[in-house]
Amino acid sequence: MSAKAKNKKNKKNKNLNNALCGQATEATDKKVILDYLPSITLVAAAVLIFYPPFFQGLFFSEEMFITHILTGSILLLVIVQKWRQRDFALIRTPLDWAVAAFTLAYLISLIGAVHPGEAWYGFLKVLNYFAVYLIISNVIRNFDDIQTLTRVLVASGVGVAAIGILAALGYSDYPGAFRGGAIYSTLQYSNTTAAFLAVLSLIATGLWTRERGRSLKVIYLLAISIMTLVVLATFSKGAWLIYGVGAVLLIIGMPGVYRFKAIYGLVASSIAAAVTFQKFYPTVTAESTSDVSYLLIGAVVVLAAAFLWEVLEYLFRSKGAVTIALTTILLLIIIAVPLGTFGQEFFSGQNITQELSGLLDFENNSYTSRMDFNRWAWEIVKDYPINGTGAGGWNALYHQYQDYLAWTSEVHNHFMQVWVEAGIIGFLSWIVLLGTLIYCLYRLKNRSHDRMLIWGLAAAGLALVIHSAIDFDFSLPAVFILFWTLIGLLNGVYKSIYTESQHSTQPRYFIEYAVFIILGGTLIITGTMYLSAYQSAQQGARALQQIEMAEEGKQSDLFRTAAEEFEKAVSLDKYNAEYQAEWAHINALQYKTMAGSSVPQSALQAKAEQVRSEIEVADALKPHDLQIKRRLIESAILIGDLRSIINLAEKSVYSNPNDINAYNLYANSLWEGFQFYLARQELDNAKVYASKLIEIERLINDQQAKINTDRPWSSNPLIIPEDVQGKINQAKQFLEK
Repeated sequence: MSAKAKNKKNKKNKNLNNALCGQATEATDKKVILDYLPSITLVAAAVLIFYPPFFQGLFFSEEMFITHILTGSILLLVIVQKWRQRDFALIRTPLDWAVAAFTLAYLISLIGAVHPGEAWYGFLKVLNYFAVYLIISNVIRNFDDIQTLTRVLVASGVGVAAIGILAALGYSDYPGAFRGGAIYSTLQYSNTTAAFLAVLSLIATGLWTRERGRSLKVIYLLAISIMTLVVLATFSKGAWLIYGVGAVLLIIGMPGVYRFKAIYGLVASSIAAAVTFQKFYPTVTAESTSDVSYLLIGAVVVLAAAFLWEVLEYLFRSKGAVTIALTTILLLIIIAVPLGTFGQEFFSGQNITQELSGLLDFENNSYTSRMDFNRWAWEIVKDYPINGTGAGGWNALYHQYQDYLAWTSEVHNHFMQVWVEAGIIGFLSWIVLLGTLIYCLYRLKNRSHDRMLIWGLAAAGLALVIHSAIDFDFSLPAVFILFWTLIGLLNGVYKSIYTESQHSTQPRYFIEYAVFIILGGTLIITGTMYLSAYQSAQQGARALQQIEMAEEGKQSDLFRTAAEEFEKAVSLDKYNAEYQAEWAHINALQYKTMAGSSVPQSALQAKAEQVRSEIEVADALKPHDLQIKRRLIESAILIGDLRSIINLAEKSVYSNPNDINAYNLYANSLWEGFQFYLARQELDNAKVYASKLIEIERLINDQQAKINTDRPWSSNPLIIPEDVQGKINQAKQFLEK
């Protein structure tokens, strides 16, 4: 073989070796990534449960859509991990089936939903919660993972508390975090913030009871005291009550000596929080500069309490239970007198005293209004008994069942909220879910090797459920995600004890995988599309706002931008009534421009038909939303569609029969129709509108007879304004002639 041929062969072999090495390296890299997949999914799950409360509790659409994308992506990672582990069963425990049934109930509620758009978004939220539950249940490999995720939850709570404290001190400008002398923090509602931090304090207490490291024990006590301080500064009596109930549940469930440790941790951190509050709160409500040094008081109390606990533990180990009991009694006697004096000073604060006195005041508006909300919810349930109204149904319908005007987007009772939205199917699935949770906790009572933390999670979850019966905590996605995380952690423990991995390749497991791949894909696709639609709608809205202030030459460009962006928003998200209403309005403005130019009549009629069609679509998505109605009426006015104007205005009265503004809108629309036909001498049509205008007087009188005068009225009284009464009188005079 010639030297040239040898070189050619060697070069070929070298290239082949390089290619094989490259493939081997690539395969090795993929294997390394797959080997680290359990850790990657655990970190991703930690991120998923940490951040929600910091973005206004995911209350707004943009943050929720981003969360859909993130949750769906992590779920697909978990599915890949499970497949690689040859564990083919994602649904194994009774709680798995109960959560799946609850999700299915909201899918069924889409049938005949009152507000189809809101019902669809609500179902996607429930789908997201189900995915969070599945992720948490399946990323857990051992008890260390449970402890890690629990610490992440506590860290999230401390972050929320810290932002609230900094806002109160004037060091944070987080919107709405401190107002009216109360801390609202990132969750925007004082009651919700208090409930959120109260249950996380219980979880931190569970961590404290099982911790042996001195540094971590101090950190946990500090965390509990910081969160408890903010719970006090929210002035939420409902959350205070549930904190007490949750603490009792926690103490009851603790085994042996750990019960005493739990009591000690709760009492010590509560004293630290109360002592700090006594000095901290007057400074943040005063006009003078707040003094951050008062926060050190709580830290000193915590350090002293931690040191004292170490002494008590030493005495217990060396001297026994009798000595520690006597020592504890002596300490209680020593601190009783100064603590009693402090207690009198603490409870003399007017805000604290006022809130505590309201706990048993059943004539308080907070109590009576909630009872009324439940009564109205029950009336809705009777009209939509089987599969409910769909998510958003309460907010769509409750005005029709009121006997006085009040405004609330939630029932303030999650049990009734579910019953309204998902009917008896959803309500029973929720009850079964809670019953199954209690059953699983009962079975875990003596089988879990680390009952302290497990019961801390359980007490927190149960406290959240109890509080949800008197408030709207679960309407905020961040709080509901916390609940699904807690039961996901508990289910992970239950699964590790009572079930085994399924390595069988039965067809049902492939069906499960297909279903959950579709679930994750649905969240990713809808989240991506709806986020893009939201961003386009925001850009379109900004362009519309800038038109009035822009130079004449730039107005057409801005209008074109608005039209393009809203067209894109509508194409990406067909369930959003607001986008549809704005798109109809833009086309109505285009019609108005076309009507003033030499456009063929056929083109003008086609544009008018397009606007009418878009008005119908938007109205069908949210038929009881008064803001949507007003925008659609503006569009109908632009195209001169009197019939649509009257129809929309009449529906407004039906949707909120206690709102005088709805009657005014209806009356003014009828007046315009009456004047239009009167000017054209079409007297028969004018009589029709005049008769309907007069009928408004009777409608208002009939509605006034239903009003409960013992309740406060939240807006303008249901009395015909002078200008409307004048129009009614003119209509009467016309008919008399």
